Amino acid sequence: MNFLMQSTVPGEAPSGVERSAASVLSRLTPREQQVAWLVSYGETSKSIGRELGISFRTVEVHRAKIMTKLGVHSLAELVRLIGRWPTPEPSRHPLPGSQA
Repeated sequence: MNFLMQSTVPGEAPSGVERSAASVLSRLTPREQQVAWLVSYGETSKSIGRELGISFRTVEVHRAKIMTKLGVHSLAELVRLIGRWPTPEPSRHPLPGSQA
């Protein structure tokens, strides 16, 4: 069954895919998670920098670290992997880890 079609029922143990996604997500810092989500939404490094109040170059460094930590070699692989992550809570969407 496709992960995106699965629903998590409160009180049930998370599936293997959900545990795996959480494990991958935990490898990233909160700022890297923010950058990863924005990349997955198709934002450019320049627009991510403006959104987060950081420089374009800092965004590029975060992107490189994300790809290294997650073992992906292309933007397409990164977006596909992010698509398996649990959807952020609405109050934090699309910036997990931010102080909303």
